[in-house]
Amino acid sequence: MNDERIVALEMHAAQQEALLEDLSSVLHQQQREIQTLQEEVRRLMGRVDHAESRMPTPRPEKPPHY
Repeated sequence: MNDERIVALEMHAAQQEALLEDLSSVLHQQQREIQTLQEEVRRLMGRVDHAESRMPTPRPEKPPHY
């Protein structure tokens, strides 16, 4: 192999490493956002459950033709 080819391969490897680091960072950020959203959904579901438990049970209504 000649020196130019080795340099080109080293540059390519460095670019791939930088890209991998960027993707890893984005993945980590997305995981944090997913966890935050999951916590928010659990909190909201708890509020909905609480609100539903406080609502009166609807009585079945007779159809208007009876």
